[in-house]
Amino acid sequence: MGTSHFPLRRSLAALVLCAASSLPLAAAHAAAPTRDFSALTNAVANQKAQLETARNSAHPANGTGASEIFANTYRAYPPSCLNDGLPLGGYASPSAVNVIEQSITLLGDPQACFPGGDANECNFTETDTVTLWRINCSGGKSAALLEIDRPTNHSTTLYPTVPLVSATQGTKSLNIRFATDPNTFLATTYANQPLVNSDVFVLENFYGSTTQFDYTKAFSLVLDNFAGTSVTLSLPDYTAPTSPAPLEISGYMTNNWSSQTQGGEGMIIQVYDDGDNSTRTLAFAWFTYDKNGQPFWLFGQGQFAIGATQVSAATVYYQGGTFAPPTSTSGSASKSWGVVTLSFPDCGHMNVAYNSLSNPPSPVPSGKGSTVYVTFAAVNGLVCQ
Repeated sequence: MGTSHFPLRRSLAALVLCAASSLPLAAAHAAAPTRDFSALTNAVANQKAQLETARNSAHPANGTGASEIFANTYRAYPPSCLNDGLPLGGYASPSAVNVIEQSITLLGDPQACFPGGDANECNFTETDTVTLWRINCSGGKSAALLEIDRPTNHSTTLYPTVPLVSATQGTKSLNIRFATDPNTFLATTYANQPLVNSDVFVLENFYGSTTQFDYTKAFSLVLDNFAGTSVTLSLPDYTAPTSPAPLEISGYMTNNWSSQTQGGEGMIIQVYDDGDNSTRTLAFAWFTYDKNGQPFWLFGQGQFAIGATQVSAATVYYQGGTFAPPTSTSGSASKSWGVVTLSFPDCGHMNVAYNSLSNPPSPVPSGKGSTVYVTFAAVNGLVCQ
């Protein structure tokens, strides 16, 4: 994701106050682009009202609400579709579809046009590239994203401001919520915030709002710079791929997984963040049976690059342990078993391919093959959809 907005991000109250000021624009800088302050004031006030409604819906006085909800039913896309942060240039990824691109002239900070402001920032304009696209998600769903790119050689001292983003779908039309952070209830980006660097946003619904958009259906997105210039980007109905790619492996795969054919057999999957911004680690415990039909468990762990859709894990079993409390301090010893490879065609299924070492000691199970496991239940706060 691009660099986050720096401290010039203004409070909503200050923005509305400046926009409503009675001081004429020409009093400071006559050459400044003409702004529609009335439209700006109304647009930002409307966004504030929607956000306050969302906050009240998410955290009502009786103590129930978002803190007890494990799936945001107002979310416009499956939560497991996007990870934080959103990468720039995502429209070039294999899972991107319906890509549309246009140019827009964005203006400098209007607050710089009032007495004591910066004439250069007040008069600043910049031609930026806006790209709208969808990304394939699980379950035939998609997410809609918007990227605003400043030129490669853009000014490092002057900056444009974010346009007003609204959407129309059938008879519904409103200023929508778009956020730099996915999977949030309330985060939003307000019109006229500084766009210091290129950034990417996910199109969302306001939590608790009576008007909701289905971004898998055809819609038009309008970006207005408050100076009489706007661009419209229109997307058709989303068509899910007939053979969707496996899901990116992330924490959303953390769950209990069970066999469809054998009772009592299953896996516990955990996905960890390695903290290096480039890799993750998947660990599993496989509860199965030995050659005598007695319970037996295997343990595996494998590291993979962020974005990978498959992971192979070296797998071991343990011998020499005791039931709690231990009768000795020696502990159990791990023995190599083989390799297990996991992938996830969708949120409800896990493909398991296994290949043991040849002739392990009896009664250790062995073999080569594959099977499909299904999720056991939804994890509170971490629902793969």
